[in-house]
Amino acid sequence: MVAYFERLGCPSTIIVVNDGSTRDDTRQAADGMARAFPGRVQAVHHPRNAGYGAALRTGIRTALASGHQLIGFCDADGQFEIESFGTLLAALQDARADGCAGYRLVRADSLARRVMGRGWHWLSGLALGTVVARDVDCGFKVFTCPLLAMVEPQIRGGYAAVSPEILARAAAAGFVLTEAGVRHQPRAAGRQTGADPKVVLWSLLRLCQLRLTLRKEKRHGRPSHPAGSARPAPEAAAERT
Repeated sequence: MVAYFERLGCPSTIIVVNDGSTRDDTRQAADGMARAFPGRVQAVHHPRNAGYGAALRTGIRTALASGHQLIGFCDADGQFEIESFGTLLAALQDARADGCAGYRLVRADSLARRVMGRGWHWLSGLALGTVVARDVDCGFKVFTCPLLAMVEPQIRGGYAAVSPEILARAAAAGFVLTEAGVRHQPRAAGRQTGADPKVVLWSLLRLCQLRLTLRKEKRHGRPSHPAGSARPAPEAAAERT
């Protein structure tokens, strides 16, 4: 990732969010990379596992403090290629958009995971009252800082509900969103937790809470898109959770 952004020729910070990993050397590896690339890689640690939504919010807050104009995030399970950042960036700039959500051109997961993904996509659209993206839980997205600066303090969803909430709140606030296809590779190591019954249950609970929250906010009015927000320059804070 460091080499990719060097070739791209833009200032960047790679933020590694360690969500309480204690059974392996994740913490030591992340800190080692931060020492090896001072000013280019930053490691942030949760003392205990708090879930995907909490990890993503931590990464967003850290990235907002970096001073970059763009913030992208992707999962650290090796299923996405960093080169897809360029695909998302090009689509964002071509559409003069404030955010670009990736969608997996071919999802390299098991049949069970693909079925669960379709079910979650349907439930997200049902809860939000609209389909905010064709692949709402794709873990590779890029946003401008004004968008995330407005949305991040409002985020209430956790676990998998955080991705549809970011997109729904951005669209409701009047930000322009676009999409771009990204390559997806089979997972070669680690254990997926998305199918864990506890994670599924909490994600569904958070999604229901999000539906109630958005309905309540709609009755009391939503924040509007900040007037005259600047379009992004090619500077990025890339976050891996």
